[in-house]
Amino acid sequence: MEQPPRIIASYPKSGRTWVRYMLHTYLRCLDGEYTAAVDGIDDRFRRYRISFEHFASDPNRWHFELNIPDVGSSKLDRCVMIRRNVFEVLTSYFYESRFRQPSFGFRSTPHEFLRHPKLGVLKLAMYSNAWAHVVAPNLSDELRLAYHEMRADCTASMRRLVAFLGLRLDEKALAFAVEAGGFDRMRNATRNAEHLTFSPRNVDDERTYKVRRSDPHECLELFAEADLDFIEATLDAALTSEAKAIFGDCLHRPARQHTEAVYAAGSGSSL
Repeated sequence: MEQPPRIIASYPKSGRTWVRYMLHTYLRCLDGEYTAAVDGIDDRFRRYRISFEHFASDPNRWHFELNIPDVGSSKLDRCVMIRRNVFEVLTSYFYESRFRQPSFGFRSTPHEFLRHPKLGVLKLAMYSNAWAHVVAPNLSDELRLAYHEMRADCTASMRRLVAFLGLRLDEKALAFAVEAGGFDRMRNATRNAEHLTFSPRNVDDERTYKVRRSDPHECLELFAEADLDFIEATLDAALTSEAKAIFGDCLHRPARQHTEAVYAAGSGSSL
């Protein structure tokens, strides 16, 4: 019998590529190859996508398809869910949609982005609801990683990931993978990458990079106060109690009075 798939899941711009890149590098190291290539990512641990029709009038309705065969009748072996603060996610997704992905066809303002039926806040709510009500019941075992915890101590988070996936722990390989996943290393590696997963649309435009310098409080500069209120109100009304139980710690709005201190401490990467 074929082994059930092991999946790395997240809403777009929540750190999934970052985690898969480090895991890919770790697996290379276990095979004796201490290199961090950007020619693709090891497919032994696949991405997990939910595609659904959009119902703008009712975010609790969805028609979904999963890219894993027979998921409705069998349990996933092990699934890693990466969660990130929704204000950070929407900020990063705006730059991805507006400047990096011309195929999205979005060329408007942050205000319009949040209200876009296929890119904005309602899409995020629908994904979260679908995960809580449709995917979660089919999980045999789930590891939830938090983006902010990974930024604070990436080694500890990756050590948890390695153990959860049942991989052999090699501290030297782990240190190499975490270093390879640092902002400067990934940015330099992807600057001239040919693989579309990593390559910037324009090497001279910071906004078009997959690996982009970001800050948890960047949303306060990008979105107006009314838009920040809109995010909070929309998610509060649209998310089910089950979804809030899973993603509730990602719904907090950054406090403006802490912005200067955070910028002074240095920024992280956005993937």
